[in-house]
Amino acid sequence: MAAEIDVSRGRAAAYFYKEPPWWHGGVVSHDVKLSRDVLRLAEMDFEVQQFPMFAQFRADNEIDEDTGLPSRPRLLATDAVANVRMDTRAVLGVVSERYTPVQNREAFEFMDGLIGSEIVIESAGSIRGGRMVWILARRPHTMQLAGHDPHALYVGFVNSHDGSMAMRVFPTSVRMQCMNTVRLALSRGEAEGLHIEHRGDISKKIATAKQVLTVCDYQMQAYGQIGEDLHSQEIARTDAEDYFQRILPVSDRLNAVTIRRREEAQRIMLAGFDSPDVFALAGTAWLAVQSATAWADHYSNRRLSGERRFHRCMMPGGQADRFKQMALAIGADRFLPSDSEGRRLAASLIERYTVADTV
Repeated sequence: MAAEIDVSRGRAAAYFYKEPPWWHGGVVSHDVKLSRDVLRLAEMDFEVQQFPMFAQFRADNEIDEDTGLPSRPRLLATDAVANVRMDTRAVLGVVSERYTPVQNREAFEFMDGLIGSEIVIESAGSIRGGRMVWILARRPHTMQLAGHDPHALYVGFVNSHDGSMAMRVFPTSVRMQCMNTVRLALSRGEAEGLHIEHRGDISKKIATAKQVLTVCDYQMQAYGQIGEDLHSQEIARTDAEDYFQRILPVSDRLNAVTIRRREEAQRIMLAGFDSPDVFALAGTAWLAVQSATAWADHYSNRRLSGERRFHRCMMPGGQADRFKQMALAIGADRFLPSDSEGRRLAASLIERYTVADTV
């Protein structure tokens, strides 16, 4: 079992539709479940309430001479409260008094309202004792690239109960042939998804956040156009090799371990280009980009813990997420004609990602 998955109730707090996770834990359902049922099956049906924080003096501090008892046994922290998980009585975090908790049931209600009656919850759960929760919901239609490469469209939701992060809502897609995750952020403001701070009137903020689907639709249309244009560009094997070298460069300035890992990564990506999972993609720039994405999702994180793998692949702004954004940008810059619609749509990505991040 992944060490970070919440097991406060003696069972893994995770739900998956049809496909079990890599660690083969949690509840797997082969039937579509309503959100209220997923909330229960994923062990996420707990409430978070806030309680005052006190500083507790030791018994030998400030002893009253008349009574022999501590004169000031506790001091109230006036600007902080504790977020307490009510079923386990665990303190999940200490936050500002202005912090407003968003309950897990509210998160599911939000996703229901965002997607509608055709919502399919693909996965949901909590990690670190309930300090962080996630929901991944599939939208009711898919996107076909080049008529041969189906992508399922999703909306992801992540929230923390320990004050470590704001709520985030972000669009993503999964290439169904190989389960690569791809998220397109066309501007810097979209790079980490939509943020909802735990302050003020949360209900109004959530209502405003429903506009995210408009952003999702635009991003996916743009991603589809970029993919179509990349698919139309036939490239040689040497072009693919140059591309992989550009996104994961090897130079004498790197240490021996990094050089070895990058050379191995380039071999894996080139093997993906040589052996396409969809024959119609063979020899195209789109296959080169997907080979890089596949490496980021399935090979680059094998040494990481479960939580770090989750953050790396799924969280907006995670290391693998940034790498995939960069791979798409450099692919568009390297292979698309200057007058193509796909290159125009990818212009902000190309401007942002000019040098490979260390992976």
